[in-house]
Amino acid sequence: CAQFLPTERINSFCDKKKIHCLKNQEDLTMPANVDLQQLYFVAGDASEACSVKPANPPFGAPTLADLVQELPDKEILECPVCYGIMKDAVVLTGCGHTLCGACCDKVSSIQSSSQRKCPSCRSKFKKAEPNWFARQLIGKQKICCNFGVCYDLSAKTWKRLPDDVSRVLGWSTCSQVFSIADQADHLAKCPKTLVACEFKIDGCGEVRQRDTAYKHARRCAFRSVPCHLCGERVKACLQKVHLERECPHVDACCPHERYGCDFQGQRFKLKLHLELCRFEGVKDVLKGYDERMLELAEMNLQLAQKCQQFELVQDENIPIFVK
Repeated sequence: CAQFLPTERINSFCDKKKIHCLKNQEDLTMPANVDLQQLYFVAGDASEACSVKPANPPFGAPTLADLVQELPDKEILECPVCYGIMKDAVVLTGCGHTLCGACCDKVSSIQSSSQRKCPSCRSKFKKAEPNWFARQLIGKQKICCNFGVCYDLSAKTWKRLPDDVSRVLGWSTCSQVFSIADQADHLAKCPKTLVACEFKIDGCGEVRQRDTAYKHARRCAFRSVPCHLCGERVKACLQKVHLERECPHVDACCPHERYGCDFQGQRFKLKLHLELCRFEGVKDVLKGYDERMLELAEMNLQLAQKCQQFELVQDENIPIFVK
């Protein structure tokens, strides 16, 4: 089932009341007759990143009838079952009526082979064959891109995004027009398709249009890069932390180096070394020794301060009492 993104989920320069156009450095106001909260766009490849969407949207994906530019003979190209433009048109043997391939399969599935009836004239038919003429005629009809329209909840229809709204939002929908036959090829590479950030697996929930997604990816906070030593992918902002604390191929010294251990090697070898290090077995004793040395150093500092005070008092010939 199709997924849709509301305008508030699309990352733009919009604050719903007043929008600052960074590109032209001018203040623009959203037209009064446009309510951004009522506009929804086809999510495309970003459907998994769509965390804000209507639970049960009162609309479906745009059909060919919603996208078609001009339809000279709508009655000829309209399916008598779904009332949409026929897709994979087939002709019924006997009466010669044409309908969608999928609709023909539905009609055939609910009727026995001997009781199949045409939905238009109710005459019986045995089989359906591809209607190549209708397919070629429909394939030449011009339509706009799925990512060139938005659904207006207030008007309850799919429509093109006005140019003034596109300018205020700072991004535009697809304006290309092509034949129905070329629809699949265009959608596979449409630059205005909404796509999730390539680092969504790392936690990024941003959504961008395909032609601008690379700009976000270069500065994405969740961007992961391979470590130049171990090859592990880490977030770019944590690369320094990874090298200092985690990377197994960073050169490291034994934590007991100050006691005389001369081990030097990569971090992943340090664990094996500690199992054999002669200082590791007495680390608790060494820790107590360090703590005692700190206490003695503090006592020594206190004694030095008292000696300094004693000397100052002696210089002033004032009798003192030392506890």
